[in-house]
Amino acid sequence: MTTLYTLFPDVNELLKMQPEDLGAILLRIALPHVQGAGFIPESVTRISLVDAHAGKDYPFHKRQEVDRLLSRAWNLLERGDFIEPAPGMNGANGWRNFTDKGKAVADGQDIQRLHDAAAFPKSLLHPTIREASWNALIRSSNALSGDALVSTVRDAFIAVEEAVRAAGGYKPSDYGAALMEKAFHPDTGPMGDRDTSKPKGEREGLLTLFKGAMNAYRNPVSHRTPALEVEEAKDQLLLASHLLRVVDARRPVSP
Repeated sequence: MTTLYTLFPDVNELLKMQPEDLGAILLRIALPHVQGAGFIPESVTRISLVDAHAGKDYPFHKRQEVDRLLSRAWNLLERGDFIEPAPGMNGANGWRNFTDKGKAVADGQDIQRLHDAAAFPKSLLHPTIREASWNALIRSSNALSGDALVSTVRDAFIAVEEAVRAAGGYKPSDYGAALMEKAFHPDTGPMGDRDTSKPKGEREGLLTLFKGAMNAYRNPVSHRTPALEVEEAKDQLLLASHLLRVVDARRPVSP
């Protein structure tokens, strides 16, 4: 059975979640806990006996923060009409039922996508876009994700553009492929490949890479909302991270 711990074994990653995003995940985890009277939220998020015997638990000094986050997430779900008190004394004793809306959200989540998103190695993402990108991948696994992936990919490539603009001292009016031409031209760009011992095509590689990224990935998501699968979004976010690291490495040194 999927538990909060199996999805978020690192408590620090759990604590970075927004309550509204975590709430949708809690609905999916709660499904197997539903009995005739409903379910008790605390039992959904309690460390399982199997995990406990294996020594898998959140650090004691973090438990208060975890409990506060979970309380906020459950409260948001109840206020948002995703769960409601069970009838009679069961409700007074903490039992909750799914509303139709809550059940639809829970059923609409792919638990394997939740696992895959939570397991995505954040360290591969550049610090500039790391938290927002990883949170968007988690959010994409639930039925309330909307256009989170598209907007996050757009923001990632805008971050690349902003990094190039800042590194080269360019104006806000410089953007897109034209900005990359200025910055990475092998003869005149401050971040271009100036090694004349290399073949011309090789020296133009960085320029081609950055211009291609702007035209293929930055522009489409800025001008419309294309369909974007989570695996494709991961690839694009990794590319944006690579480009940001190239900018870091080739940033002109101030005299």
